[in-house]
Amino acid sequence: MILLNKVKESYKNRIDVVFTSFVADSKRNIKNFLKEREFNWATIFNQRDYLRKVLNIIVFPTYINISKKGVISRVVQGYSELEVALANECKKSKYFQAINHLLK
Repeated sequence: MILLNKVKESYKNRIDVVFTSFVADSKRNIKNFLKEREFNWATIFNQRDYLRKVLNIIVFPTYINISKKGVISRVVQGYSELEVALANECKKSKYFQAINHLLK
């Protein structure tokens, strides 16, 4: 979870990147779990049916990049894949391109 917090921290200045966690468990179970671990993503509880039946996610953790238009652009498992996917998606964004252009 420390690594996930670091990923979020590295994008803190990006208004176009939001981190949200959909979890299958109840709020009570997760709150007990988080008492011993710091996790600073927004969390939506009791999502087992949505994750499995709507999104077809059966492997956890799974990370989904969703564009501003609501289009799923990438689905990955594992922290290292998440870092690469985020970096690649952000390079495509107009926000990144505009900032990059100004810095040159």
